[in-house]
Amino acid sequence: MISFLVKVAAEEENKMGPSNLATCFGTNILRPKEQTIESTLSIPRSNSCVEYMIQYFDILFQQPVKK
Repeated sequence: MISFLVKVAAEEENKMGPSNLATCFGTNILRPKEQTIESTLSIPRSNSCVEYMIQYFDILFQQPVKK
C-alpha cells in the first residue's frame, strides 16, 4: 500500500503529496483495535508516521520504487 502511495505522490498532475495522502490514508493504515479518546487524539501522529513511510519508502523498506 505504501509503495502505491509513493507512486501516487510522484505524479506531478496529481497534486496529492505525501502529507495529503497520509491525511487521507493514515487512519485506515494504522487503525487501532479499539476506538478511544486517546486513539482519536493520536491521529496526527499516525498520519505523520504514514507520511514518513511515503517519503522514505526506499530507505525504510530497502526497495527502489518501481515505475
